[in-house]
Amino acid sequence: MLSLMQILMVILDVMWFFVIAHVIMSWLINFQVLNLHQQFVAQIWYGLNRILEPAYSRIRDFLPQMGGLDLRHWWPCWGSMRRGLSSRIIWRLSINLLVPRFGL
Repeated sequence: MLSLMQILMVILDVMWFFVIAHVIMSWLINFQVLNLHQQFVAQIWYGLNRILEPAYSRIRDFLPQMGGLDLRHWWPCWGSMRRGLSSRIIWRLSINLLVPRFGL
């Protein structure tokens, strides 16, 4: 059971880096530092969009309509503040609740 929690935490960490890369690239594209007409930049941008769009669509369904304001990039910032606390809570719950019950 602990190995499953470790795998889940690694997946969340990798996803976190994808979100940070997406946020930074969106800023650089909007400020015209990066150009989507360059093939390498476009491939990275569309690849990140394909990876993160399922998560972003669920966040958009959860958030109220804000007009032209897109708050999906703020969720990772808020999550990073909670990340340390939530990972410690999940880890303690998995150790304290699941390990004694199943003998793992």
